[in-house]
Order: sequence, then C-alpha cells, then structure tokens
Amino acid sequence: MRISPLPWPDDGRGRVLRLPPEALRDFPVAELHWVTLRPGAVRGNHRHHDRRELLIVTYDGPWRLAWRGADGQPRQRDFTGSGAALIVIAPDVLHAIRNDGDGLLQAIACSDRPPAPGDTEWETLL
Repeated sequence: MRISPLPWPDDGRGRVLRLPPEALRDFPVAELHWVTLRPGAVRGNHRHHDRRELLIVTYDGPWRLAWRGADGQPRQRDFTGSGAALIVIAPDVLHAIRNDGDGLLQAIACSDRPPAPGDTEWETLL
C-alpha cells in the first residue's frame, strides 16, 4: 500500500486535481469508476486477487482508510481537513474507506485489469 498526498488547489472557480505522470506510467487503466460515500458509509471491504488498484480520494472532512496486506496485520490511517490522496493498492490487499464526516466523500478507482469472475473476495474490515 502506498499513500501519497495530491495537490488540490482552489483557483477561485473550484478545485483541480492532476495526477502526477509517474502515477500512470506503469499502470494501464482497464477499468475506472467514480463513487461517493454519504456520511457514515463504507466502501470496499474487499480484495482483488489479480488486479492492482489506484484509488484517488478527495475530501472535505474526516475519513478513514483501513487495509490488511500479506503480513495479516490490520492497519488504518485517518485523514482530516480538506485534501486529496492517491492510494496504490497491490493485489490481495484487503481495503476499505469510511466517511467519518458530514458531507459527501468522493473517490475514483482505477484498475489495471477489467473485473473478472472470482477476482474479488469480500471481508469486513471497517
């Protein structure tokens, strides 16, 4: 799991988010979806056996990222304030995000392979 803050400046009309070129250099995007999370909602609680995932989260309030990798140790990171984060998720890493704020949390997820039967396994983490 790699977590990087992303610049998310406001130019007076709103915010703009640009991915650094290296984020996609070795990551062919085969599938993309954009989701929102209402306050208290959780998305994820799954792992992909054969796919890597890039998760881009923009936030104006608190939220939590939780994951468990090959070592079996559960981990979490809490985010506060306003910002954007890029999270690179390797295959077989259980992951989930929860909106702990009062507004919508937004995330874009990109996978390097299209979904396939049996690739996703569900398990509650958050």
